[in-house]
Order: sequence, then structure tokens, then C-alpha cells
Amino acid sequence: MKDEHLSILLLGTQMATGGAQRVLLDQASWFSTNGHRINVAFLYDRDGLYTRWQDSYPFPIYNLNAFQDKSGVLRQTFFIFRGLQHLWKLLRQGRFDVVETFTLDSNLFALPVAWLAGVPVRMATNHGWAKNDSLLKRISHNLLLKLGVMDVLVAVTEELRSRSIREGARPERVLTIPNGIQLLPVKKKSAETSQKTLSIPAGYAFLLSVGRLVHEKAYEVLIQAIDIVVKEYPNMMLAIAGSGVLEDELRRLIEKLHLDDKIRLLGNRHDVHDLMANADVFVMSSRSEGMPMALLEAMGFGLPVVITRVGGLEEVVEDQTQGLLVPPEDPQELAKAILKLLHDPVLCSNMGKNARQRIEEKYTTERMCRQYERTMLALWREKRK
Repeated sequence: MKDEHLSILLLGTQMATGGAQRVLLDQASWFSTNGHRINVAFLYDRDGLYTRWQDSYPFPIYNLNAFQDKSGVLRQTFFIFRGLQHLWKLLRQGRFDVVETFTLDSNLFALPVAWLAGVPVRMATNHGWAKNDSLLKRISHNLLLKLGVMDVLVAVTEELRSRSIREGARPERVLTIPNGIQLLPVKKKSAETSQKTLSIPAGYAFLLSVGRLVHEKAYEVLIQAIDIVVKEYPNMMLAIAGSGVLEDELRRLIEKLHLDDKIRLLGNRHDVHDLMANADVFVMSSRSEGMPMALLEAMGFGLPVVITRVGGLEEVVEDQTQGLLVPPEDPQELAKAILKLLHDPVLCSNMGKNARQRIEEKYTTERMCRQYERTMLALWREKRK
């Protein structure tokens, strides 16, 4: 394996601050460090990150400009065709051994082009479909897998693998490779840092949640739960790091419940790791999930977690061991679990240690990338025959 170095294109949908993007860039860095020739491409630059990412990474990064926000149908059609043209040129010039895509849209957009361009190994991934991913898209996706346009579909959880098979994918063409993170040293919590960063009063418990402000994250349920929590445990503060279409709606709910001094909507943050290092509990109220990087990172920082029983979350967290699991859409049960941790610092500490150990054993970038590398090499060798 040491002498077999592949030429790999990793392709995502949008340049943005999110879990799928972190997985892609972490994989790119690992493969590059381990001797493979890496190129990275995105369909479009949603958050204006292109220049910064180009300067930050040692491998080429391309913006295909295949989408533009708030453009009409004709103009958007033009951008799609131009993006396809850019991708075709990149694939023909790059002579790649492998193309791996990271979202439903990038799977559907890029892998047919890679198939036509003669790329030997074409890998799709399933990190969890969004609410607005139509049934037609998902049927088309499985059809491409059946026809061999995609050689393999990698699901990040067993639950997503099972769902793909129920929707018609052949079991032998779908495998599970969990996400992984780069473990960082656990810093000693600093109340002073939390107070300076977020103006959290001394002696307050600091709860943290990280994610886009969208339907899938069910933040209105978390806000309702905090309304219950503060009546019994007023010395606490919740910070939510992330932005999204529901921001105004969530702010109105916070104001309606008079929780302005208890909940902070932080928007997108570049210091999420600092926030995690100084938080006491990580909370996730989601309606649906794949394997969120924010959860893995919080556990990697030794945080006990309160999460809902959805998607692949139960595969990561054992109830009562690394954290507490509650039903989705239930603010009462969510509040009860949060209060249990707030009232028991020893339980918090033990669960936090267990969470860190769980990540060390099963969810590291090294473990994840070794599995991807073995899969890519096996498919490449098979195609060479």
C-alpha cells in the first residue's frame, strides 16, 4: 500500500462552515500528508471562503461556480452548464484515479460527469439527506448506484446504510465508514474566558449547541426546554453557534419567552473549539441527523452530551455512559436530562471522560481515512484488472 499513491478529487457542494466541509478538508489533508495527489473542488462558494481556503491548504482548491444565490431559472441554468464544463475540463486534465463526493447534490452533479470522463473509481457518500432533498433526487441517486455510475455509496452511519438499502440500493454496494475528527488536547476550563467571550456571569453553567439554524436541528424545541430549565436552575446560559434561515423566528421565540438573558444566538463562529473547551454540557435537539461533526468534536473535548434519539446519534453515544439520550420533539424530556447533568457535577465529569475515550477509540480522522483509503485502493486494483 505504501507504494500505491492515488490521484484523488474530493468534491463538495458549497464552500461553507459545516460538518460535511470539515470531513472533506480533513480527508484531503490526511490523504495529502500520506502521499496521495489531492485536488479539492466545490460547486460554489456560498460564504466567500475560496481565497482563505486556497491560502490555508497545501493542495489545489477549485470553485466550479455552478450555482448563484437568488438567480432566475435561465441564469441558474447557465451557471449549471458552466459548472459542468469546468468540472469536465478539470477531470480530463487531472487524470484522476478516484472521485469522491460528499453530498446528495454533489453525488448527482459530479459522478455522472466523472463516469463519462472515464475516472476509474467513483465514490458517493451519504452524510444524511436534508428535509428539502426531494424523493425524485433520492430515486435518481439510487438509480445511478444501480447502473454503476457510482461504484460504491459510503454511509456515515449504519442507520443511513440501512435506509439506502430499503430505498433500493444493493447491500454489497453500500458500506459504512463513520466520520472522524482530529483530536485536540483538552484544555482546562476557564470561567474567566467564558465570561470575557460571552459575558457569562460568574458561577453560571455554560451550555453549548452548534449547528445551522434550520428545521432539522429543532432549536425551537431546545429553546422551549431552556424555558423549563431556568425555572429550576436559573444560573445557566445557553449559546447556539450557527446561522440559518430560522434565525429571526428563533429570536422572536426567545423574546416571547423572555429568555434574552439566558440564550445567545452567536451566528457563525471561528472559535467553536474555544467555546467547547469552556462549556460544561453540549446539547443537540435535532429531528434528524447523520453523524454530526459538532457532536464528535464536543465529545472529543470531554463534554457530556444531551442528544435526541435520531439518525446515527445512538451509534455514537451510549445512554447514561457518555451522555443522556431523549426522544425528539419533547422539550419536557430534554429539560429533564439537562437538569440531571446540571445538578450532578460528578456525573458530568464522568460522562465527559467517557465521551473523550469513545472518540479516541472509534471516531478519529486517522481511523476514518484508513478505511476510505483501503476502499479506494481495493476498487482501483479491481478496475486495473
